[in-house]
Amino acid sequence: MSKDNEKKDEKPNGNNGKKNQLTVQVRYQADTVTVETNVNASITSLLEKALIETQNNSVPKERFQLKLDGAVLDPHKKVNDYPIVDGSLLVLTLMAGGGGTKAICYSNEMDAVNIQFVDSEVTQQKFSEELAVFVQLKEEYRKKGILLLEQRYPDLFFAFVAPSLFPMPIAFAVRINFINYDVQPLSVKFVHPLTLEPVTNDQIPSRLRRKLEGSTQSQDLLQADSDQIPFFCIPGVREYHEHPYHNGDSWFLYRKKGGEGSLCFILDNLHLYGTSHLTSYLVQFNVHMQMPALGLSSNPQDLPL
Repeated sequence: MSKDNEKKDEKPNGNNGKKNQLTVQVRYQADTVTVETNVNASITSLLEKALIETQNNSVPKERFQLKLDGAVLDPHKKVNDYPIVDGSLLVLTLMAGGGGTKAICYSNEMDAVNIQFVDSEVTQQKFSEELAVFVQLKEEYRKKGILLLEQRYPDLFFAFVAPSLFPMPIAFAVRINFINYDVQPLSVKFVHPLTLEPVTNDQIPSRLRRKLEGSTQSQDLLQADSDQIPFFCIPGVREYHEHPYHNGDSWFLYRKKGGEGSLCFILDNLHLYGTSHLTSYLVQFNVHMQMPALGLSSNPQDLPL
């Protein structure tokens, strides 16, 4: 057989004939992505590509690690130092306690310590973008009773007024925190509308109630644990996803899908469940009270789903 015929009979290697190229699968949270690499590439290079494909490249790579069959891959080694073949499944995970040398700590009365592990410029850019969207819709939100009280990065403070009542009460106020957004969802903390200090669950007159579909019962979306710190219990809110009851409902199932978890998404839902259905005052008398208690009420049939 001639050399020309031998060349015609040769079959290319996998990966479209690209020598030493590999295509691996990388799983992060609920998502699995495809990453191309080279057998001679470093694990660090593979990690960087995996971060790009999983949209985590705004986070320092030192915060992450790759695993193969449960074993952590040494970033200083090469791909061919491990039994990685075409189609191998790797797992991308956050390193426990890793903060990197660029980590920034934020501390205030409402948070013990928040570690800013995402590039702060990226978070500030997202903060500005989300705020700009709100500003464009500011008049529409004002008519709904949603008022921006104060802005100071990484926080925005909003008050929620019940516009159907007269006099119009401030039903509640919140601090929305952008630390590590949108690798982490936005945090929603309930605060006093004048002092902006945190409040307890019993200090919020609106229970952020919704109607259960196919039932006459309702559900309070304002929840609190034994510490009485209230939180808004819907997907897309940091406190929801960090609660142990929801550890199977990852933020990454919602991130970048239909606007869930955005600033306007949270404002719209706080209004929907918190103030849109409030139509009357509720006066409560008790023989032990020096003054009657004034609450907010709504028609159960008017509750949103």
